[in-house]
Amino acid sequence: MDSIDSSEMRTINSNIVLKILWTKREISRSDIARITGMSRSTISAIINDIMELGLLSELGSTGAKNGRRPVTLQFKDQTYSILGLDIGRERMHLIVSDLRGNELSRQTLICDLILDRAKASEWIFEAIRQEQDIAGKQARPLIGIGLAIPVPIALAKSGRDSDLNLLPGWDIFAFREAIHRKFQLPVLMENDMKLGALAELRWGRGKSGSANIAVIKLGQPPKAGLIIDGKIHQGAHGFAGQIANVILRPDSMESAEAGVGTLRTWSNHMNDPATLPASREEQCFLLASSLSNMLALLDLDEVVFIMDFSKRIIQFYRSDLDQDTSILFSPSIWKMINGDI
Repeated sequence: MDSIDSSEMRTINSNIVLKILWTKREISRSDIARITGMSRSTISAIINDIMELGLLSELGSTGAKNGRRPVTLQFKDQTYSILGLDIGRERMHLIVSDLRGNELSRQTLICDLILDRAKASEWIFEAIRQEQDIAGKQARPLIGIGLAIPVPIALAKSGRDSDLNLLPGWDIFAFREAIHRKFQLPVLMENDMKLGALAELRWGRGKSGSANIAVIKLGQPPKAGLIIDGKIHQGAHGFAGQIANVILRPDSMESAEAGVGTLRTWSNHMNDPATLPASREEQCFLLASSLSNMLALLDLDEVVFIMDFSKRIIQFYRSDLDQDTSILFSPSIWKMINGDI
């Protein structure tokens, strides 16, 4: 096991304290020491560093009736700004928020990311520049950028995303590096559905105590994000939630290997105006049964769908799934991921 030097330990402790300050919003130094088990001198040194960044204010003494009363620290959400960019095949959304996630501004571009790559890139860089200038003038400097991409990070690294026609021709890692060099800001990147699941945990049902959540989008292609024990579930190879290749009903081994009878072809079939009502009914039953089989293995608290679809799926799904699992529709998360539709 590698040893940790004093500088690394200071960073670890600082991150722990910063997370507590952000989560609690208002808390005293003594309460932080009690929660973390760190010495008061260590807490004081870390707090001083954080205060120099402008992230804290002191509200005064509260609590104790006898002796010296502890000073309450308040986390300042609006000291800095964060920019989030959702990259979709046909539209992109740029949102700037404060450190609490409260939206400050939004821009949207509708274009074909593949056919008009130059336009998309130009819009992204210009929009970031505009928002960085505005944030600076309003004394809430931009300190970081987050990218949401429609493919798993592991798939993007392998270059296999072009096989799925999601981001063909895009070197998303070179693009991230170009943004970093241009604006001299840290740029973090993750799959859009995993971020959607994290948003549901932070601002949606997770606030009521749910720690095991599936967020499912029945789009083209269908995909999902999973939260297990309060954390994003990546899977052994980073492909957790890629449900498009789940087999619903293959006609043969050859058809299964060719992708026939998968959730991907189901989505194509259901979006075809020529599909007959009786066939749609059967397809709803197949989907509900398959999702029930998958999600029953995980023993989830919540299953959240982020787009509208046939109520028959819910009816079939509810009949198969554990009655203790909540089934919800979350339009707010849908808007967060893909904008108004």
